Amino acid sequence: MPSCCAVNCTSSAVKGKRLFSVPCGEQNIERRKEWLHRIGRKGLEARAWRLCEDHFTDDQFEQMILKKTGVKKLKPYAVPSIFSHRIFPKKRGPPRDRSKKAVSGAREGGAEEDVDDEHDQQQDGQADAQADEPREAPLGALSDR
Repeated sequence: MPSCCAVNCTSSAVKGKRLFSVPCGEQNIERRKEWLHRIGRKGLEARAWRLCEDHFTDDQFEQMILKKTGVKKLKPYAVPSIFSHRIFPKKRGPPRDRSKKAVSGAREGGAEEDVDDEHDQQQDGQADAQADEPREAPLGALSDR
């Protein structure tokens, strides 16, 4: 049974959803490209792809046909617009240099040593706090004499 080809969508005709085929033919080349771009999937046979009604806004359907028959029919130039994945992925900047040399070079001289000293002081403070806390004796260590 056909099901929706959109990422993370589990709708199918069995679940009562209307499915619409990806436009095909010479007269629909641009519309087809737009659908495929918005679907965002590659590597499958696009001729068999179908999208469910959940991926279209209400204004994309022929209202007169819907009112008369109760059947959802897409307008001739409808394009899907509701997806759970990002249509246009956010572009990332270049990676930051995270080496120690880059970190120390970004700060004024001696900053690298200050970071190490700060870390050592924090470790010493934690050790002192643990030394002040009472310790529990292991089980069996205390016995009646």
